[in-house]
Amino acid sequence: MTYKTTKLTATDVFLTGLNVVYLSAFSSLYTQIPGLFGENGILPVHRRMSEHQKPCFEMSLKELYKEASLFCVSHDLKLTPSSTMELFCVLGMAASIANIASEKMRITWGFFTHALLWLLYLSIFNIGNEVFLSFQWDILLLEVGFLSIFINAFQGQYSTNNSIFF
Repeated sequence: MTYKTTKLTATDVFLTGLNVVYLSAFSSLYTQIPGLFGENGILPVHRRMSEHQKPCFEMSLKELYKEASLFCVSHDLKLTPSSTMELFCVLGMAASIANIASEKMRITWGFFTHALLWLLYLSIFNIGNEVFLSFQWDILLLEVGFLSIFINAFQGQYSTNNSIFF
């Protein structure tokens, strides 16, 4: 029996692990959204959303920067805020699974998928950070997720001679 030896760099191990963490975070949030942020939840998200929120295409870059959220798409897609949170969780789970399952996806589109994962989690964090998402692990995930965007940007530009063999 022959075994194929693959080279995994520390970067590959780190990014795959981070995708597993994102997957668990988004899947955990997805199951908790109706009870925490739903219409009849403990802290309904529609009360925190501004009543006069504009669609994304009508907002200036300064307003988008101030909001630091993608929740303006709820107006464009005609979704309730809790449905938008669920959509963000499903998109986050899909991007995480794609990065975990496909090395080509992780290498080719890793920069964009990690930027998307970070932005989706930041959007949910900014809405739900009053009580339920104000823990240190949420902030740590945002910090490490932000750094992973830059790690993906430079992945493959350095020599892989210092590899870990699995």
